[in-house]
Amino acid sequence: MTPNLSTAFHNYGQIHARSVKTIVARLNSEPIFAERLLSWLDDCSKSPLEAVDPKRAKTAMCDIVALRVCCYGFSVKDGKLKMTDLGGAKASFVMLCDALALLTIHDRELGAQLIAEARHYSDRQLQKVRSLIIRSRNC
Repeated sequence: MTPNLSTAFHNYGQIHARSVKTIVARLNSEPIFAERLLSWLDDCSKSPLEAVDPKRAKTAMCDIVALRVCCYGFSVKDGKLKMTDLGGAKASFVMLCDALALLTIHDRELGAQLIAEARHYSDRQLQKVRSLIIRSRNC
């Protein structure tokens, strides 16, 4: 990893750890993945080579997507999922985009895999939310 990329990962970890802490503080309860995500962000700052481990990076991308989902209120209207930002959705989206950009710079193939995984995970989570809302309406 080049010195510039190490510095970029360091800065990424520092900046986005503050964002995660702010978002989590506003939620009604702390998500189970928050500590794991903060640990990964700490590794971005202190040990970037550990942070780019494919398994850890994949978990982190899913955790960032999950954090973003936590930042929305949901409803279904005319069969379509409506999302309302309750605060933090933009910051978590920027966090995801920045992570994917850095990971792609580090390893183009890994970046492509993580982009696809983050999208797939996001789609699955939003489909689950939509299904739960529709099911609860039918009860």
